Amino acid sequence: MNPHPRWRPLLCWLVCASLASACGGASTARPVTARPSSSEAARRVHEQPAFELREEEVAFDAAGRAVHGTLAVPVAPGRHPALLLIAGSGPTDRDWNNPAMPGTNGSARLLAHELARRGVVVLRYDKLATGRTGAPATVAWSDYVAEQRAAHATLLAHAAVDAEHVYLAGHSEGALHALHLLEQPGERFAGLVLLAGPGRTMSDVMLGQLEGNFRHVGLSGPMLEAQMGPLRSAMQRFLGGEPVDPRTVSEIPQVQQLFASIFAPAGATFAREIFAFDPAAAVARIRIPVLVLNGGRDVQVSPDLDARPLADAARRGGNPDVTAHIAPEADHVLKHQPTPIAQLDPVSIQNGYNADGRVIDPDVLRHLVAWLADHAR
Repeated sequence: MNPHPRWRPLLCWLVCASLASACGGASTARPVTARPSSSEAARRVHEQPAFELREEEVAFDAAGRAVHGTLAVPVAPGRHPALLLIAGSGPTDRDWNNPAMPGTNGSARLLAHELARRGVVVLRYDKLATGRTGAPATVAWSDYVAEQRAAHATLLAHAAVDAEHVYLAGHSEGALHALHLLEQPGERFAGLVLLAGPGRTMSDVMLGQLEGNFRHVGLSGPMLEAQMGPLRSAMQRFLGGEPVDPRTVSEIPQVQQLFASIFAPAGATFAREIFAFDPAAAVARIRIPVLVLNGGRDVQVSPDLDARPLADAARRGGNPDVTAHIAPEADHVLKHQPTPIAQLDPVSIQNGYNADGRVIDPDVLRHLVAWLADHAR
């Protein structure tokens, strides 16, 4: 069959190009004049903007690889709570800009600036094979862990950071990285924020996204199963360690390209690790405070299939401090989306993620700031 034209964007922000791209210290500050504030006020997280901010370009070593990032720092005396922000999948850089998507109005930069103005130091960075950060010839999850550890150490060593109140946040696939990092020996954070994070395995999320795309172009019943059956089988065989030719999984070129990026030998080790990782089981082992924050207009990670089950799993695991919130009009990249999902199509969703003029959803920001303020006292 010839693919429907609406297949061409193939909403794969969460899973698509990250594996394709993976296969393949010093700082400078830009100071801004501070508003007057006391040292005591500077140590608190404020509900409304209270400070000017400065940005510092940083570089740190991760297993011999230079990783580049940006610190957003409140201009105020004293030490502040801090947040380490891990980006999602694809060639998504520190700002959450992605060359596969139009626009450079990335949500991470917007979010970092909003938090810094409220008294939180935020470190965002180019993960491997994105922005200014390179990648090894072959990729394993340990390569990501190395840069996450180095980013954490960079925050802890900064003069503006209160080391007792450093929080970890991951967006989309980055939420899986955050959960995985907390399983590593010696990693200690004051709390965990899961932003639009999957509550199912990546393989289940990706297959669900593909099924949704097929349904969107009108497939159902036997025709739908004729497309999905080979994809499920191919993923199962790949996770079981078998080599899989992506040309055999589908006759649709875009689907072949997606599976080729996952099955590529240089990234296959990492792909098998992260696609089989169970976030619900991992979050059940977490004993630090957890915030699960998702958008009600997220078409890639479901509030019902991912966010709420993720929070429920954390509570069932015995964690007494779990907060969950669904911001009704936020999309997958946490921006305000006033248009109901039923009135959107894949092209408009994708093209709108980083469009000029779009802002972080106020409800997302309000709940994130309130949670940080409550836990950083």
